[in-house]
Amino acid sequence: MPREANETERTAPAAAAARSAFIRLVMRAPRRVVTLGLLASLAILAPAYFIDNDIWADGLELAAVCLLVSTTILALHLARTGKPIRWVAYVAAFFVIVSQTVDFTDEIPYFADVPLLGPCPFSRFASPFLLGMGVAMLFGAFHLAVVDGGLARARLVGERNRLVDEIRERKRAEEDLRTHQEQLQGLMDVSPTAIGWGDSDGTGRYVNRKFAELFGYTLDETPDMEAWARAVFPDESYRRRMLLRLRRNFRQARLAGGDVAPIEASIVRKDGSTRVIEIAGALLPRGLLAVFNDITQRTRAQEELAAEKAFSETMLTSLPGIFYMYNQNGTLVRWNKNKETITGYSAEELRRFNALDWFSEEDRARVARHIAMVFDEGESRVQAGVIVRGGARIPFDLVGYRLDAPGGPYLIGLGLDITEFVEAQRALRESEERFRVLIENASDAFYLHDMSGRLVDVNQRACDDLGYTRDELLEKGVFDIEVASERQDDKQAIWERLASGAPVTIEGRHRRKDGTTFPVELRLSFLEVAGEPLVLALARDVSARKKLEEQLRQAQRMEAVGRLAGGVAHDFNNALQAILGYGRLALEEAAPGGALREDLEEVVKAANHATMLVRQLLAFSRRQVLRLENLRLDEIVHDLARMIGRVIGEDIVLTIRTSPALHAVRADRGQMEQVLMNLCVNARDAMPGGGEIAIGAENVRVDDAFRQRHPWAQPGDYVLLSVRDTGCGMDADTQERIFEPFFTTKDVGEGTGLGLATVYGIVRQHEGMVDVHSQPGQGSEFRVYLPAAEPAERAPAPKPAPPVAGGTETILLAEDEESVRKVATRLLERAGYTVVAAEDGEEALRIFDARADEIHLAFLDVVMPGLSGWAVAEHIHRSRPGTPILLASGYSADMDGKDLAMEDHMMLILKPYPREALLSNIRQLLDA
Repeated sequence: MPREANETERTAPAAAAARSAFIRLVMRAPRRVVTLGLLASLAILAPAYFIDNDIWADGLELAAVCLLVSTTILALHLARTGKPIRWVAYVAAFFVIVSQTVDFTDEIPYFADVPLLGPCPFSRFASPFLLGMGVAMLFGAFHLAVVDGGLARARLVGERNRLVDEIRERKRAEEDLRTHQEQLQGLMDVSPTAIGWGDSDGTGRYVNRKFAELFGYTLDETPDMEAWARAVFPDESYRRRMLLRLRRNFRQARLAGGDVAPIEASIVRKDGSTRVIEIAGALLPRGLLAVFNDITQRTRAQEELAAEKAFSETMLTSLPGIFYMYNQNGTLVRWNKNKETITGYSAEELRRFNALDWFSEEDRARVARHIAMVFDEGESRVQAGVIVRGGARIPFDLVGYRLDAPGGPYLIGLGLDITEFVEAQRALRESEERFRVLIENASDAFYLHDMSGRLVDVNQRACDDLGYTRDELLEKGVFDIEVASERQDDKQAIWERLASGAPVTIEGRHRRKDGTTFPVELRLSFLEVAGEPLVLALARDVSARKKLEEQLRQAQRMEAVGRLAGGVAHDFNNALQAILGYGRLALEEAAPGGALREDLEEVVKAANHATMLVRQLLAFSRRQVLRLENLRLDEIVHDLARMIGRVIGEDIVLTIRTSPALHAVRADRGQMEQVLMNLCVNARDAMPGGGEIAIGAENVRVDDAFRQRHPWAQPGDYVLLSVRDTGCGMDADTQERIFEPFFTTKDVGEGTGLGLATVYGIVRQHEGMVDVHSQPGQGSEFRVYLPAAEPAERAPAPKPAPPVAGGTETILLAEDEESVRKVATRLLERAGYTVVAAEDGEEALRIFDARADEIHLAFLDVVMPGLSGWAVAEHIHRSRPGTPILLASGYSADMDGKDLAMEDHMMLILKPYPREALLSNIRQLLDA
């Protein structure tokens, strides 16, 4: 309420009270007023009459004024008492007297230049009569009022009339008040607000219907504030707090002259329910007005709004990333706490950033398109780096949605820090790259297919093995490239084994694009990718392994045959030794030209042929003793060229091509010559109608590429000796058996089947390799790979052998085969030596220990029952170092692990040995 209205309301009662007091004074004391007026007039006129005319005149005027005032009051009283005639008489007399004494044309100095009425119209008719009448009337009125009690009666009558008027006015006022109260009460009752009116001490005077509806109590139940507070505030401590606040607010309103400040409170209604109200009020002149507003719904709405806001804030704060809300101008409208924490900027600083200010130049264009798409299409997603305080760039996955709201539209979005995801992706890409590199460079074919057999991925090796491109192969099913195998015959069992987590290894065959097949070894594993079960198959081409296995089986067969041949050769050599020995002795005694001598020569010839066969068997079985030296194969080839030409015949052209800087090889010359001769003879037999034989020698290096084509090869530097013919060639089955002993494609009686077997044995004994390339009708090429050796000085040309000579020294002979022992004894004794024979090694040791000083040389068979010849040789070497020892052996296996080169006084001779070789070796040892 404005302050001016308050001032008017406060001053209005005072003015009204003043007017009432004046009226009461006029109505209740007319006699006193008139008497005082007359006395005042006489008191003024009497002194003035005797002092001075001018003073008299002034006094007369002043007395007239006093009379005028008193007469006016009397007239008003008479008018109030209902005596208008007397009132008119008195007024007329008053004006006559005044007109005869006062010149109203003059100005009365006491009224500050206020002109009064002009001369009385009756002044020219004035006469003593009229003057006397006026005085009489004046004194009559005075007598009526004062002496005769007229004024007293008039006062009583006036008081009665005033009381009647007052009663009438009060009734009218009460009626108006009652009407006003009824109207006010009607307005209060229809008011939607609870209202209570009471005295200043808290006593209730009136409450409206809404009050009873709100609280459930009537005024009789809550006659004052204390009773009302006990009813609606059952909790005592809460009630004290509320009453204290109410009284404080009413007191402050009374002191400040304003309205009562509102407060909120929680009440308990009469039915036990609770409500939230707002209590306000106003001070009245004789009490106070209280207004109660039910704000339960508003409070609940505010609480729900606050809870919703708190929930929203909590939800936004609990989000794993940053939440933001931008308008179309790119201004940040709302965000969560994480945005401040992650970016490092305060709330005030964040408001200064535009939506694109967070991104680098490389990301800004993409983010701008992302924002435009959100406003145009409703949503979008992008990955970009957010630049935070300090300049660091954090990768985020940003998802935006369009929000149509008042003041919008807006972009609301959520950004997730994907640093770990980006790092994981980078690591995954690197892992995939490494995996892809490994897979692409794997020696095995890689197949990834689903449970239906559809190929999902393959590597380049798989494409190379099958002859397909990657796209062509991925259009195939795994069963399209597999020949019927265990995997197709028992698929259910394989899937069950895979599902259990155990890898499965099976063998099968794959079909190439051209229709050819090859053997493979499949290793299957089960894995799950993105929830889809897949099978990983590693397929290894085992063609080479199968071939090696076949070669191994072939080698094992040949090894078995070789062992058999070696064992047979050992015993057969002893028999041949006896045949040749006794044959030589018989030939020396037979007469020349006789039939006996011819027979003996045939016997010796046959024995020598048998000796060559045995040596071929020993070469095949790698049991012969090698005399290794550094050799140049080109020299051997050129040295044997003339002999080879005579062997192959004139209808075959021989060509030789060797490298000038050929490496040396560590080999036995005789064995190499035999290899070359056997290969040339085999080539000749393949060209019965003539042709061409080409011999070559060159340096080669066996590397990994060569080993991929020839898995049996060992890496290193080699010398390649090749023999190529233009003959009939061989099919695959023949090539698999050509190195088997006694295998031949020739007619019966035309070959022994030991030629190529001997080559194979010699080459393998020299740690070399043999390979053959041949096709029917296109000739054959045999390739011999011998390990390259360090170059050595050329060996001096061998000196011509001296004539065989005997001697007179004593020789210890140890031989378990009686026939060989006897023939050797006779050969040595004929040469002049003294022979002490022993049947075995133990007897030889006893003889040597007993006659060591007499024995000049020990001739020992290597293989003897009990104590071997090598053991006897070691005992002799320890007992008397330097004693010459000659060892005899049927095949080289007898000397496995023995190194004859460690001692110059030890030599080896192979059975069957001729008489000349035996005597030459003995003489060489004795003369050394």
